[in-house]
Amino acid sequence: MEPTTRLKQDSLIVIEENSANDHQQTNVAVNVNTGTVDLSTGTYTQGSKSQVMVAGATASLAPESSAMVHNDPVGNQSEILLKKGTGDVQRNGESVKLSDWEKVSFERGSPRMARVKEVGPPTPIAPANMAPIFAAAGQERTVDFAWSKMVNAVGYHLRISRNPYFSSLERDEKLDKPETKVNGLTEGPYYWAVQSYDSDGKESVASETNRFTILPRGSNAQSAMTLELDPLIQHGHVIEVRGKTEANARVMVNNREAPQPDNDGHFTCFTQELHVGENVITITAQNAAGGVNTQHRTVVIQ
Repeated sequence: MEPTTRLKQDSLIVIEENSANDHQQTNVAVNVNTGTVDLSTGTYTQGSKSQVMVAGATASLAPESSAMVHNDPVGNQSEILLKKGTGDVQRNGESVKLSDWEKVSFERGSPRMARVKEVGPPTPIAPANMAPIFAAAGQERTVDFAWSKMVNAVGYHLRISRNPYFSSLERDEKLDKPETKVNGLTEGPYYWAVQSYDSDGKESVASETNRFTILPRGSNAQSAMTLELDPLIQHGHVIEVRGKTEANARVMVNNREAPQPDNDGHFTCFTQELHVGENVITITAQNAAGGVNTQHRTVVIQ
């Protein structure tokens, strides 16, 4: 898989190299002249290289890594932030190895790079992405929110909005624990994201945005959504779930997103390993119009 590059507005890069040989080894090198660039590497063949250069520094990224590189020639400030994976930064004979949420920064004339540990964004846990939450018709709902605990974080900034741009907020709270209960949410779709902040009040970048929908129990949207399930297939402690829904629907199995249904709406998904005893499998299909259908199946693992 070739590396992917995303440029922020008013950024300029130069592709120094982009080649592949007969052994499927790839060499990719990008030079960031100005602005901010996000880079990600997938799984690539041993012997391949993925490099990004900025102001005389060269960062070599390992497979399954991602980094944000910023260069401000006017302000004389450059930085490389490793968000995931590992990387090695070389500059003026100095070598610095980076891991998750570590950053090097330097000015043009500085002899060495400054290395700091950044606070990273949490991973949203609950409500799961695209999860339906049911409430009695016309009733407000209390929703449990949870996200991963982050090292170096002293608190978290939770934002909940009715739109994916967070241009207006239903909730805007700072919390000292990676969980909370939010009261008074009414029917409709919601989007939420969370940030970490350190002892100096510096906030991380935002987490991924999750969406959930509060629906009246027994609503027409739920009954109108097609979801037909085949008999479950057991593979040891893993259950294979097959079924049919709308072609463009999103399917969640135990709060994990299943592969996109094919053109006929058929889908196949495997659960995580289940524990011995009785397990409940929840299958939810949701379309772009907000239609939702949720079904539950109980299995017993011997």
